[in-house]
Amino acid sequence: MAAALLARWCRSVPGLRDTLGLRAARLPLAAAPPLLLRRLAAPPGPRSFSAAELVRAAPAPLQPYLRLMRLHQPAGTWLLYLPCTWSIGLAAAPGCLPDWHMLSLFGVGAVLMRGAGCTINDMWDRDYDRQVARTASRPLAAGDISTFQSLVFLGGQLSLALCVLLCLNYYSIILGASSLFLVITYPLMKRITYWPQLVLEEGLGMAAPTVVTIQPQFGAAMSSVSRCMWQTGLMDCCSDCGVCCCGMFCFPCLACQVAGDMNECCLCGTSVAMRTLYRTRYNIPGSICSDYCVTLWCTVCSVCQMKRDINRRRELGIFW
Repeated sequence: MAAALLARWCRSVPGLRDTLGLRAARLPLAAAPPLLLRRLAAPPGPRSFSAAELVRAAPAPLQPYLRLMRLHQPAGTWLLYLPCTWSIGLAAAPGCLPDWHMLSLFGVGAVLMRGAGCTINDMWDRDYDRQVARTASRPLAAGDISTFQSLVFLGGQLSLALCVLLCLNYYSIILGASSLFLVITYPLMKRITYWPQLVLEEGLGMAAPTVVTIQPQFGAAMSSVSRCMWQTGLMDCCSDCGVCCCGMFCFPCLACQVAGDMNECCLCGTSVAMRTLYRTRYNIPGSICSDYCVTLWCTVCSVCQMKRDINRRRELGIFW
């Protein structure tokens, strides 16, 4: 049937028979290309929405970076993310669903940190990958991107992961930052041991205790310590969207509110001295140097954090 349709179409186009050298009145079945016949006869299949298809559909300049962070192979990301979801679900209050905010934060963090780990792995092993058939097509080994480009891309991933980490408490920040050592040294373990995956699993397993430390039950057990800590993270905007919007669209008003709550001049709301005064009043760990760095590099976030902390302490009855 497909051959007959093809022959009829060839006869209907003027000059096509002479161009192709088809002098016969009918196109024999054997003359039709088998691949073309299969394409004409086969119905169109369903479109796939797998991770590999999404990477292939991405713009060509972006594909090497997506393949560098193994976005087309999401199994490793799930291995990192699923322990986090289990911990968030187990640590949630009885009868309550897991915190979607925490699920979102750890989901983004899993993608970024898995991508950073794969980037570091390929940077260490780029010379070895060229000699192995399974890894020769990786972007660095194939020469699709340079080492400098991968280094810049790694810095971007780690910077975004740091923003996610700063939304957690200080203990979680220290615990999460310490896992970076295992991420960096994992590729080197291949050179000195036959069990490099043991080091990798240690890094993946550190996600679970990081989740537990930010749950309400853990905070209740440390109620005496939480009085001397920031009640929210530096970039924990989602915990109080009203404060975040006020800082974004009317920052001077928010600074005046903070200064008014502290019974100080409204012009001092954005100063380093205001943050140091607040931290000293509630015995929050830190230093003048850290206050200076936070105020200089992220002034809006610094004032927003103080305002969120004031609101939270008022709710708990520990603000004076």
